[in-house]
Amino acid sequence: LRSVTFSNIQKEQEPQLLCNFLMELGACSASIVDADRGTTDETAIFDEFDPGSMTRTAVTRHSWNNCDVSAHFPASTSLEWIMEIVQDTFPDLPKYTSVTAVENKDWVLHVQKSWKPIILPPFVLRFPWHTDQMVQEAMSEKKKTTPTTIDSSDDDDDDDTVVELELQGGIAFGTGEHPTTQLCLEFVNDAIRQQKTKDDDDYHMLYYEYNYNDDDDDFLFMDYGAGSGVLGMAACKLYPSTRAIGVDIDVDAVLIANANAETNQAFSSKDGQQAETLPEELNGPIYDACVANILAAPLVSLAPAISSLLKPGSPLGLSGIMTSQSSMVLKAYAEYFDDVKVERELLGWVLITGKR
Repeated sequence: LRSVTFSNIQKEQEPQLLCNFLMELGACSASIVDADRGTTDETAIFDEFDPGSMTRTAVTRHSWNNCDVSAHFPASTSLEWIMEIVQDTFPDLPKYTSVTAVENKDWVLHVQKSWKPIILPPFVLRFPWHTDQMVQEAMSEKKKTTPTTIDSSDDDDDDDTVVELELQGGIAFGTGEHPTTQLCLEFVNDAIRQQKTKDDDDYHMLYYEYNYNDDDDDFLFMDYGAGSGVLGMAACKLYPSTRAIGVDIDVDAVLIANANAETNQAFSSKDGQQAETLPEELNGPIYDACVANILAAPLVSLAPAISSLLKPGSPLGLSGIMTSQSSMVLKAYAEYFDDVKVERELLGWVLITGKR
């Protein structure tokens, strides 16, 4: 492979169009980065939009003020031909500034080697290529670097509690690496472990979206913006009495969540349904706990909807919120919840909790 980079393309020159055009010319991949990254002119973009407006254009959605556009082409590609077509199509663009050779390697294997098992006591998140030995090594390393272990400290629970989840390394958010997922898993552990478990051997069920069970003894858990389904599955695996409802607007995330549920034997009776609102039997103040790991602006606009789903006294956990954005979320949810506060902070991201 060879990498070609066009530097300092202004936002008005539509770098997204160039990126798409390079893919049409046969690029294996193309990317856009902030040309001002690491400087005082760096611009942060979190893909958030005005809650009052649903209009977003593909051209400006991921564009910084100044961009570098890079594309990878097979070594056999005539870069001179590529450059001529680009210059003819985008005459106002600066010429490419660099062409570099890309090391030939098995990139799938390379990524897999860098993706280690994730230990977030009591949860162990692994991926299909992880062996039991790799998981044990990761757990041993975690014990060496932290004063706590993955063992449960509650007298009412079994000792040596390990909740293992196998996830796909797919595009759905929630593989355990991001600080917000880790903060939400801590919330799930805290909230669900306060509930009394059933002393039976029933299998765990993850009703990913809009599914119904008439068992009144279920602990009903809402995962709003479920992504990979990891939080709902974590709740189900932690206690057999938990029934999790996951809601997401991303069709790919729904497919991956269902695949993850099947892998972890957190079975779903349906693959998810599209609807404007939750069905009547799953709508209203019926949930015993809710977690929402989205982004700050959508969370603010969703405050009335999320608050309407929880029983009085039920715990709420919110993340996807940067430290600098916490005040706007706190203000929005203080109207509906008691004791709304920043519970934890991790690497610039926060977990906000409250009681309905």
